Amino acid sequence: MKRILVILLVLASVSTMFAKELVGAIGLALPPYVITSSNSGIEYDIVKETLGMSNYTLKPMYVPFKRVKHSLETGKADLALTLNESSGLKNVYYSDSHITYQNVVITLKNSNIKVNNLNDLSKLSIAAFQDAKLYLGKSFKNMADNNSEYSEIASQDRQIVLLYKKRVQALVMDINIFKYYRERNKLCDTSAEYTVHKIFPETHYKVAFRDKIIRDQFNKNLKKLISSGEKEKIIGRYIK
Repeated sequence: MKRILVILLVLASVSTMFAKELVGAIGLALPPYVITSSNSGIEYDIVKETLGMSNYTLKPMYVPFKRVKHSLETGKADLALTLNESSGLKNVYYSDSHITYQNVVITLKNSNIKVNNLNDLSKLSIAAFQDAKLYLGKSFKNMADNNSEYSEIASQDRQIVLLYKKRVQALVMDINIFKYYRERNKLCDTSAEYTVHKIFPETHYKVAFRDKIIRDQFNKNLKKLISSGEKEKIIGRYIK
């Protein structure tokens, strides 16, 4: 038994030694999806573990979001996230969708606010994520431009405080980012129940690869990660 154990340990060491390192261009921190301080996060872990199933290791190269595409195009990176076909990149291979972002409107339940469409937002005081007017379409921008109580906040953890201290009536942000910061907030009481209004479409993101073979391996492994329930476990590490 000892001999078998030694052989297995040697094989594991050899496998690790010959694991191929892939450089991934990743936009700067967006918890809980990517947490640069610990090389972790929902999206980071999904990509890392999916690549690991084919004996690849992920070497993160954190860059400003505007530099992600350039890093892949110039060959400084082997893969890049978080992207999809709308990014305009050519001569790359997109994976199946590995992560979905869902921007929503969030209000406190006891406010009894109903939000069924953008028109309902025009009457509310709102704190949205930075550059929301650029990402959420012309109709949203028009609403925001004509709402004197609309603001955009760079620090998304501060958005939580504004809502729970009732300085705004509604937040516009990704639901998982909201849950992540709400759970970790220490600046105010966030125990009050909230209501989620889904008036924006989901956005499905993918990993862009320079190599088609690696992309194909990634897709095959991603299906296994999902069917095994491991993807849900990863999400559960960060949000409840």
